[in-house]
Amino acid sequence: MPKNKIGIIILFLLITSLGISNQVNGLTTNPSQTDRISYNQSNVPPAPELLSISPEKTLYEIGEEITIEYIADRYQVDGVIIVGVGSGLTTDPDHGLNMTLYKSYKDQSYYKVTLNITSFTKFWAWAWSGTIQNRTVEELEPFAHGDKAHYIFVEGQQLPPELISVAGATQLSLEATKYYAPTGSNVTIKYEIKNATGTEKIYLAFATNKTILYNDTVQLPESTDPANGYVFFVKEMQLVSYAPALQDKPATYETTITFNEKTLYFAAKGPIGWELDPATLAEPRVNMLTNGFSLNSTQFDHGFAEGEKINVTITAINATQYDTFYLRYRIYENLTTTEAGNWTTVQLSNPIVSNVTIDNKNSTKFTFSTLIGPFEANKSIEYQAFTRYLMDTQNETDNSLHRVNIYPIRPYGKIEIDYEYTNAQNYTITWTTGTFVGEITNVTLLVNNTFVATIMNEENYTIELPIEGYYLIELNITNSYNASTIVNATLIVDRTKPTLTVTGLKNNTKYISGEEIILQYSDNSTFWQSGIKQVLVDWGDGVIIDATNLTKVKHYYLKDGKYNITITVIDNAGNNNTITYFVTVDQPLTIPTSTYTAQTPFSTITIIGSSIAAITIITKKRKNNFKN
Repeated sequence: MPKNKIGIIILFLLITSLGISNQVNGLTTNPSQTDRISYNQSNVPPAPELLSISPEKTLYEIGEEITIEYIADRYQVDGVIIVGVGSGLTTDPDHGLNMTLYKSYKDQSYYKVTLNITSFTKFWAWAWSGTIQNRTVEELEPFAHGDKAHYIFVEGQQLPPELISVAGATQLSLEATKYYAPTGSNVTIKYEIKNATGTEKIYLAFATNKTILYNDTVQLPESTDPANGYVFFVKEMQLVSYAPALQDKPATYETTITFNEKTLYFAAKGPIGWELDPATLAEPRVNMLTNGFSLNSTQFDHGFAEGEKINVTITAINATQYDTFYLRYRIYENLTTTEAGNWTTVQLSNPIVSNVTIDNKNSTKFTFSTLIGPFEANKSIEYQAFTRYLMDTQNETDNSLHRVNIYPIRPYGKIEIDYEYTNAQNYTITWTTGTFVGEITNVTLLVNNTFVATIMNEENYTIELPIEGYYLIELNITNSYNASTIVNATLIVDRTKPTLTVTGLKNNTKYISGEEIILQYSDNSTFWQSGIKQVLVDWGDGVIIDATNLTKVKHYYLKDGKYNITITVIDNAGNNNTITYFVTVDQPLTIPTSTYTAQTPFSTITIIGSSIAAITIITKKRKNNFKN
């Protein structure tokens, strides 16, 4: 290998080993700017972020030293500087206070600087990359004092304005940030600043939207611009008292406004910035003046019928001239889906205006009514009222979405007939009725298109069946929507006995065990054959068999003697035909002692040893064309 290549490799290894020796688990101890290579020389670096101020206090002493710490991106930031006002700081980033890089960990670098507090101070930071001109200012939270800076307040020096009272309004929260006043009220707002000179100017800014309260034009004269979608105005407060003899030298300022808006946010600004939470002097404080506005719409506890329009009532309390009211609704395609269609919006107009008392406060009530629909059955409708108030869209007070279901308008019912066929002279009918909407108002019973009775409040009704034939039973059900439904059922009266012919068996004769008996049976009705329901053969020795659909049966008796063989045919209407034969058995079947189980239509009979009565053999099934 050439000597020059070997030298290059050795130099590379030496540089690599030096870099590794200064790092442990990503942490660099005592780094310098040359330890890192900036990968952001030609791009704007990420903004730095304040990590801490120590010690952490609300008020600091003159001469007290504080340590300020920031973090910044390790690979895209080459340095951080502090700028500001007070305690020797300047607002010029080219001459800011350089912070010291004291450690790096993973993708973050940590910077700190010590500052001696000599007066009220506000500061912020810049991160730079490559050159000091390639820099990015710190990003502060919205509303942070209005000038995007961190504040250091000092004992015995002036503080931001502090709210003292709101005369003509009622406090609604323990934090004293929310006040109620009726529309049209004159409200006097009073502030105080401590360690004042009595020559300070205090401005009170008002806005209907909190996001525009900290306006750059805060020191302009009063202005109202609802055409641009908001109300914003500023009042210069008047000095009403100054007490320089007191230790904290308080100065009190006030201003009076006529409250005509629904909601008005306000905050004061003094010589050293916007008002802050007096407990922490860290968080900005925004106060709210409200006229008790509320907006609600009807919440229904029932569904609606298909084709019916829904009358929704919307109530607004203490609305203003800037409010425009709407109702929006959307349709769900069935009663269980969670997917809805697009919103349809209806603008509301022509309210009924009335004066009401709510919570012992005089209020103005606006009542709107609007119809939506009609809609198809088995849909679900979701709706909500809202108002467009200047720049804002405000939903109902509790932000509720209301929902109603749309049901079929017609009632429903069912006639409970257990059997389609009967042979009874009288038959008791039972039924169920119901309606998805409204109430059942009338139920009438008809038989063969002839009115029988009004059975609105009845649970059942017995009808007469004088002759055989078809009976059409109808219920005409009507609900409070004057919608009707007719439900029906057919009852067939059959009083004709089925036929039964037995071959291979005669009365008062001998029966030889195992001899086949041929059965012939049918429903004998002429026009409304109900069909054979069951055929039973009782062999007279305790064995009964179900011979339904069979044409041949035979039986083996185990003892001689006299027996009654009874054959019964039953049709579906309940008619039956029974023939009994008296027979003698003198040649029983001899079988070994054993256990035998015989199935009957009613139970299982188990016979042990010599108590066995018989063995029944069932042969070929009978083919027939009658109805079961």
